[in-house]
Amino acid sequence: VDESVSEVEKSLDALVVEALRPQRSDSSSVASLRALTDLEVWRGLRDQGATPGAAVDQASAAVERWLEAQPAR
Repeated sequence: VDESVSEVEKSLDALVVEALRPQRSDSSSVASLRALTDLEVWRGLRDQGATPGAAVDQASAAVERWLEAQPAR
């Protein structure tokens, strides 16, 4: 199970790096975006009453705001 979880984590990191490709991704940026897209964020939104669609919209908006706030590199 640990190996499987590790592979999933590596895959998610790779997806974030690829999504950041237009910008230069550093470990801090990858960590920040991984945190914003973590399962616990979705679960927290749902626990607070968000519908599945609203949770996607809210998490996506948080990622967009984070990206907009980053200085151009």
